[in-house]
Amino acid sequence: MTQANKTKRSATKAYNGHPNWNQWNVHLWISSDYDTYKHCLSLVQTFSVKRSVDILHAQIGRTHTPDGARYSKAALRHALLCIRD
Repeated sequence: MTQANKTKRSATKAYNGHPNWNQWNVHLWISSDYDTYKHCLSLVQTFSVKRSVDILHAQIGRTHTPDGARYSKAALRHALLCIRD
């Protein structure tokens, strides 16, 4: 099974305490690097989550994580809400 098929297949199935594999994976990539985590935390402390998602989506510069999860606005929103809390 390819990574793309795995992402599609588990788009609605809960994964490791997150709504789905894609949102878990994006959260993992964003929160695992300290500098990225601090940047995201700073965004949500300065702006609304919605505005922070738009800023981060523009800053990322790619569409997928290295292992195939899509950097969707929903996945970024989920990651930022987890970081904020």
